[in-house]
Amino acid sequence: NEAFRSDYFSDMKHVLKNVFTVPTAQIHTVFTNSFANSDFSVKLLLNTYTQIKAAHPNRKIILIGHSRGGSIIVNMLINHPTVLEDGFVKAAVTIQSPLKGTPTASYLYEKAMTTQQKIESFCKSCSLDLLTDIALGAQSMIDTISLQEIQKVDHLTDLQLSLLNQKLFYISIIST
Repeated sequence: NEAFRSDYFSDMKHVLKNVFTVPTAQIHTVFTNSFANSDFSVKLLLNTYTQIKAAHPNRKIILIGHSRGGSIIVNMLINHPTVLEDGFVKAAVTIQSPLKGTPTASYLYEKAMTTQQKIESFCKSCSLDLLTDIALGAQSMIDTISLQEIQKVDHLTDLQLSLLNQKLFYISIIST
């Protein structure tokens, strides 16, 4: 929903600007489709990163991602380790990011697919757009960082792995 995205992120920019005194020109938001696969989202983030770096080569940036956004950041760092090496990223912060996927998304995907198959078996002309969207959204969370992506960490050089360890912070909020 465009209105939600606009209001929500405008409020975040307002807080960063007015509470933390971060100049608005230094706040960049990457919007991605929740149903898009990880590769698409990583490309969007990488493109924005490249544009900011070209426009402000002497600055350092902090990448901050919540939920799927944090997983996309880690995915980019693993798949594009030169981002770690070029010194432009000061830190990467992930907040409540499902780095190993999420059981809720797996459950939701399975239920959406099962329901879709049941409906299709007796109603060939029924619209299944909503179920398809739910399944795609859940699938995108399951795939955010697959085991294959995590295993790519093994292929990073010692320097790249050291930089990843120095720059990456994971925050998980647990309420009791």
